[in-house]
Amino acid sequence: MDDSTAIEDGYFLIDSDDSWDIVDDLLKPEGDVLLTHDLTASLPGYSSLDSENSEMDSQQEGFISGILSLAAFNREVPPRTERLQDIVKEHVLPFLPAKSLCRFRAVCKDWDKWITSPFFAHRQALEFQGISGVFTHLPYGGTSFTALNRRAHGVPDSTLGFLPEQVIVLASHNGLLCCCGVETSYYYVCNPVTKKQRRLPTPNFHHGSKTAVGLVLDVGVFNFRANFEIVCVIPQPDSEFVVFEIYSSRTDSWRNITAVCLELQDGNLIGNSFYRKGYVYWMVDKGFILVFDVKNEEFGIIELPVSFGPSCAIAVLGGELCFLEPWTDGSGNRYVRIYGDLDMRLKDTIQIHINRVELEEEEEEEEPFRVLGLAHDNDLLLLLGRWQMVYDLKGKTGRVLDLCSGNGDLVRYLPYVNSLVDVGNPCPLAFVEDY
Repeated sequence: MDDSTAIEDGYFLIDSDDSWDIVDDLLKPEGDVLLTHDLTASLPGYSSLDSENSEMDSQQEGFISGILSLAAFNREVPPRTERLQDIVKEHVLPFLPAKSLCRFRAVCKDWDKWITSPFFAHRQALEFQGISGVFTHLPYGGTSFTALNRRAHGVPDSTLGFLPEQVIVLASHNGLLCCCGVETSYYYVCNPVTKKQRRLPTPNFHHGSKTAVGLVLDVGVFNFRANFEIVCVIPQPDSEFVVFEIYSSRTDSWRNITAVCLELQDGNLIGNSFYRKGYVYWMVDKGFILVFDVKNEEFGIIELPVSFGPSCAIAVLGGELCFLEPWTDGSGNRYVRIYGDLDMRLKDTIQIHINRVELEEEEEEEEPFRVLGLAHDNDLLLLLGRWQMVYDLKGKTGRVLDLCSGNGDLVRYLPYVNSLVDVGNPCPLAFVEDY
């Protein structure tokens, strides 16, 4: 179901489970508080719709529920005691995903003003950086979004129809998407929550279909405008080397990098880019990872002990960069091999226990088995056949997210963070009006 709602003329469409309820005049002139749903359902790690994935203990759940209830209905607070409503506003809301915050605008006028302010958008982007779902882009066109929790995470237009043309989604980082126009080849950077977008100037080099793109958005305490960079790896025609070109939102311009990479030879960059602590990583089908140092504008190579394809992924597990490889043995048992340390040696092999009854389909021979990424350090994002799934590494249980309309090596799956971050335009942040 598309997460489309409208906020206009005092009418709020607020989702309750998978339905939408119209609430009239939620924002009273007196500024009274009116709750229309369970606020705790959108807190990180807790969902009333999916309690088996909640790892909060009962005391923590009760504490948060109590604070939110008192914040909503408390009217007489001792003069020397800060209102609990303000405590929740300052210390709970910034840690919530964007879709939940759109609903929480209906709590009161004060919360509505706070959530729609540029300062709050910056703080929420700083505090909430957990993977919220996956954007899927099909090779023949079409984009969709699969949320880890449909009640807490979502975007108003998962097809990205607010952009001026049909696009290919190339990269995702901290709430922003980098896309390329199908007809014009223009680059666009957008936030699918706020529908704010920015068309980038034409690059200096010609960026062909094999160009690999990395999106870098370091949200810092003092980086209020949330400046971003686009790092492109560009194979040169009829040659065995690649060059680098970087776009910076600070200068709104492209710059060429003097470093030239000869190590790729006839290798191809595959899969999505991955960013961590100043470095962008790409997988190369020759059995190594290409690393680019954004600050020093230098590159390096991480050798891998195995050959791989687009079914693998780069992630951070336990605070360490690792390489995830799906593997199926002769008996049809599925595993994920985890490589790590400086030499990227094999550190662990985890068997994936899948209930075929839950998938509601027969097991097919050679059905796709793909690692899409890692969420919250314990949840593997997987593609099994046509199903997107999340697999709990601790609980050894899987949960179906959605049925994919296509599969194959050319389908892009990009983990996404449900954030309010601005795209860096000089104009103030305008909150989405039809979420």
